[in-house]
Amino acid sequence: MEVFGAARGIAGFIPICYLVRNEGGARMTANLHRALEDYRDFWRTVSARTLPLLGNCVTPAVRYEDPLHDCRGVEAFAALIRERLSAFDRVWISVTDSAFGQDGFTVYVRWEAAATRKARSFSLSGVSEIQFSPDGKVASHIDHWDTGVLYREGGIWKRLSLLPGG
Repeated sequence: MEVFGAARGIAGFIPICYLVRNEGGARMTANLHRALEDYRDFWRTVSARTLPLLGNCVTPAVRYEDPLHDCRGVEAFAALIRERLSAFDRVWISVTDSAFGQDGFTVYVRWEAAATRKARSFSLSGVSEIQFSPDGKVASHIDHWDTGVLYREGGIWKRLSLLPGG
């Protein structure tokens, strides 16, 4: 298990597959392994300054989806990341497991995350499903997590001004 955290460096609850290591994906080609490492490296250093590098590791029509968002294209994805980078003071992300899909293009990552904003903290866990295109770029990144966390802990997301009306 790897744990990373950064002050305003890793946006809360955005794709976190950057922590995955190829520990057994026998069907992954060297190109896909390199693409996964590039994507991991992008997330490890993500900031407003490095955000333009997103286009180097995703397709122009990349799809990002989570329970609250469904965006398509590099610019929409970058805008969501930019918004999330500015929403938190500090984020901790821990990958607890990962697996490679039988198709040789899909990676599944189980993760736990915690974040603070204005000295308040909360946590979330989920799974990311990342699909690579044949040219080694991310074509789809879907985060799965329980939206009930939005309302538990006294509606913490609303109190943190992360939902409308907060």
